[in-house]
Amino acid sequence: MPTYYAFSLSLAKASLLLLLLSSHVTAYEIFPGLTAKLASKSALHEQMSLDSADCAKNGLAFGERCPESRFTDYITHARPPLSDSDWAMIAGVQWPDNPLRDATSKSQASFLMQMARGCKNYQHETGGLLCKSHYFDLQFMHAMGSEAGVPARVTQTRLLEWLGFVYSLILDPDRVNLTLGTLMAEHSYNSIQSAVAPPATRDVNMSGMPARQLFSYISAKRFIQNGHPDVNDHLREFLLGVMLHTIQDAYSVSHTQRDDGTTQTPTLICGKISQFYTYHGQGKLHSKADNAPEVDASCSTSSTVDDPITAGARLIGMINSGVSWDEVVRPYLATAVFPLADHTSPSSPGWAKKRGFFGWLSSLFL
Repeated sequence: MPTYYAFSLSLAKASLLLLLLSSHVTAYEIFPGLTAKLASKSALHEQMSLDSADCAKNGLAFGERCPESRFTDYITHARPPLSDSDWAMIAGVQWPDNPLRDATSKSQASFLMQMARGCKNYQHETGGLLCKSHYFDLQFMHAMGSEAGVPARVTQTRLLEWLGFVYSLILDPDRVNLTLGTLMAEHSYNSIQSAVAPPATRDVNMSGMPARQLFSYISAKRFIQNGHPDVNDHLREFLLGVMLHTIQDAYSVSHTQRDDGTTQTPTLICGKISQFYTYHGQGKLHSKADNAPEVDASCSTSSTVDDPITAGARLIGMINSGVSWDEVVRPYLATAVFPLADHTSPSSPGWAKKRGFFGWLSSLFL
């Protein structure tokens, strides 16, 4: 992968930059430095994934819902020790936000500067995995539009194709050894082919890389040749986490607008999607909406749309049963997780649009 930009900031500029970005993440917060203590109030993706896994283990009858996550409790040391497969699922649910695995507790400052300075003007087909997934044509990993003006139906199609691609790797693990170009040439992935397997350039040849490599980067230019241990040892659980991330992000009010609501308060709403937002063009308000959410009453009253914990548990059950993507999984996700409202709007930054300095300053106290 190409480097993004060289950084030569003065100490004062760097300090200001870190202040601006201290809580500016791209999805429900992850905790990159997560350790065995599991003691972080930022670990919402991890919390929801583990809750879905627990619910699936207990069995979920048709029409039944999982217990609500206790988001105010987060993940604490009181949780029983996790298995290696649980840790692989956690690595997978972190991957879309940290695809280069370089956002650790020790390197978060450089990661945030890279996001701020290296990506925002680096938008093209081979702009690097981190930049593409946050600011350009891989934003469907986060249930967001790739750019402003994309019809909601197109974004829905793209994220379902992405999830279908990942699901296919889970059911047939040998496919991770095929190149992205070969896999994306299949008719099922027409909408995401140019994003996942763009033409080769001097810097990178995504089309020619095995799918295993896509999930095995450890920095912008380095990957583990024979596959990252997350992928080699627990492919099923790792890729499950990747899928859960997209599902969970679709319920963040800074990623989607559901049932014509424009609430800025972190809330899980189980309604139909009327607009997908774009991360590019959003400001600090994005991260505020990704904090621990309240659960809207719709998540207990809706007969058609599942909450993200229940959706994750149902997905786990489908994976365990090995059911057909086209006949079972895709229809479920399209109607119960990513259903579109009768009237939709093209993608835009939405209510979390960047406001300028004084707007940003006031947002600190919202």
